[in-house]
Amino acid sequence: MQYVSRRVGEAIAARAQCLLAVPGGSVADAVLPPLSRALLPWDRVHLFWCDERAVSASHRDSNAGQAMHLVVGSSLATLAHLHPMSGDGPDLLAAADTYGLELSTVAGSPPVLDLVLLGVGDDGHVASLFPGHAALEEQHRAVVVERHAPKAPTTRLSLSLPVLLRARDIMIVAFGANKADALHHALEDSRATTPVARVIRHASRVRIMLDDAAAGRLTYTKPEHLA
Repeated sequence: MQYVSRRVGEAIAARAQCLLAVPGGSVADAVLPPLSRALLPWDRVHLFWCDERAVSASHRDSNAGQAMHLVVGSSLATLAHLHPMSGDGPDLLAAADTYGLELSTVAGSPPVLDLVLLGVGDDGHVASLFPGHAALEEQHRAVVVERHAPKAPTTRLSLSLPVLLRARDIMIVAFGANKADALHHALEDSRATTPVARVIRHASRVRIMLDDAAAGRLTYTKPEHLA
């Protein structure tokens, strides 16, 4: 993932720090281990999460827990400023407000992240913003609570769509044939309103990286492929 490490380095050169947000799942599996081995000034990197499930950090479904397992012992883990979401408390609205304040303290008000990495669900969701759900339409809060995700764990925290769209740079990464329909719809149907389509259409800078299976239904020049 040379592109990611290069963009992190460019943000540090331009603004003396990089504010990076990462997802969980297959994108974290693919991106975080090689990124953690990059020779970067990790003490200037603030690592945020795009979303988190309402579980403890030690739970197998925790995005932050997954990330720390993937980068254990690396300079990223020991030197970067880590900002995990707290999804296992009794008051998720309070946790969302706390994380929003943390974002604003580091990234400004409204917060502007340097680079956001996003996976894509087979329904076109990004982070924990799902098609047709009220959380997708939130315009004021930086962090939203989703209580009815289509698959377990159903309760989650997520960066809001406005926070994602304000990022200086977004990289969307997708693997597998089960993502092909969602990406075909988002990229080739001008009427698409899925979360990934809205990010592609409205963010200032988006890079899309797909494997052959995820790009399988695209009919025009395809986005950059992953090896």
